[in-house]
Amino acid sequence: LIRDEMTIPGLLGEAFMNFEEMNITFDPTYKYKVSSDKYSKSECPAWTDRVTWKVKGDQKQQTKLRPIVYGRAELRSSEHRPVYAVFEMMPGNSPRANDLISNAVDKPIPNI
Repeated sequence: LIRDEMTIPGLLGEAFMNFEEMNITFDPTYKYKVSSDKYSKSECPAWTDRVTWKVKGDQKQQTKLRPIVYGRAELRSSEHRPVYAVFEMMPGNSPRANDLISNAVDKPIPNI
């Protein structure tokens, strides 16, 4: 990941400023041969599918967002392997954060 195109600009302060990402411990997510576990020879394997997040500065102390799991799903129907992340969110004293969590929790998860 030293030459990762998303990490380098962030380190240089050119992009993704103040965004966070958990450590990547999974294999590259792109480019696979469809329905296969083999990388395509046409492109260099890369981590093109990512989960990043940003908590606004004024809400950072009020909302505790703790990453739990970061990984990739072994679905083979595309040239990508999708990634997923699981978070624990503990609202603080922010009424807005409490409303967001309540609204998200009260909604059923859609069938995909």
